[in-house]
Amino acid sequence: MGSIKRRLLLTQNGTAGGYTPLQYLESDGIHFIDTGFAPNQNSSCFCDFQIMQTDTQGISIFGSRNTSSAGQFCFFKASSSSNNVFVARYASAFKSPGMYDTARHTVQLNRNELYLDSTLKNTFSNGTFTCQNNLLLLGIYIAGVADIATQGKLRIYSAKLWDNGTLIRDFTPCLRNSDGKEGMYDSVNNVFYPMLNPNERTVTVTEVIVTDGSTERERTTAATYYLLDGESFTYTRPSTDTITANGVAIPYSLFTKTVTGTEALSDVTIDTSEEAEVSGTVNGANANVVITYSNVITTANIKLIQNYYYTRSAPHELSNGWGLGSYDGQG
Repeated sequence: MGSIKRRLLLTQNGTAGGYTPLQYLESDGIHFIDTGFAPNQNSSCFCDFQIMQTDTQGISIFGSRNTSSAGQFCFFKASSSSNNVFVARYASAFKSPGMYDTARHTVQLNRNELYLDSTLKNTFSNGTFTCQNNLLLLGIYIAGVADIATQGKLRIYSAKLWDNGTLIRDFTPCLRNSDGKEGMYDSVNNVFYPMLNPNERTVTVTEVIVTDGSTERERTTAATYYLLDGESFTYTRPSTDTITANGVAIPYSLFTKTVTGTEALSDVTIDTSEEAEVSGTVNGANANVVITYSNVITTANIKLIQNYYYTRSAPHELSNGWGLGSYDGQG
């Protein structure tokens, strides 16, 4: 798996709780950010970047291209066969603001105008187009495929996107504390955009609590794993004595555990004896594993259990009979 280098910031500006700001994201030429926005002729993208290699390879900085000659909104460093220059493409045309180097720069493709380090370098003829795919940072979509051949060692310190003059993304590099995933936090919409690897699979483990036989009380994303084919994971629910349903702590022994969504995995093992445990190996596809904790306890009996716990000076131990019948209020 490709590595991603990072450097921690000393401030907490630009992100919400649960994230640690980074000074920059650095891709090794495999990872990229999908911004979730397909640019058009009225879009604008600002990027604070630095190329970290001096070879002759082309390097994608940001963009999306319907084809190699139409519906284009992108900026990159061309290969040696194209004179190692910076290049912008807009609609069906391309222009260069000059030779590339490894210094830190800012670039903004603002509709049909290209600015490098806040200086207007090129102006394109107005065009009319909408890209068919989202704009990438640290890469370029070409006809729906991330162009890995022109991705290299590149840092991005910040980025912004506008749609027809309205700011729609304000990206800060950060680390998601819950799983250590690196990406960009958008402070406009309060959304995290993870670094993606086109060869990487996602395994999501979701826990669902069901009472009354069929009423879903709670659905929680318990864990997310980012793995390459052949890599394995093991999820074990944190060891506790109870599950909270409708605000009441109910012993595990009163719940039936079932696991679904493992069809895309190989070497699957499932243990539902107490805290459910699931393990498996990624095998060519994403997987959404769902662990369901179900019980026929009714809402009325949950209230009785709550009264039973909180109106006695000494707590009583529940047995499997609780929730299957009724409690008459006697100790």
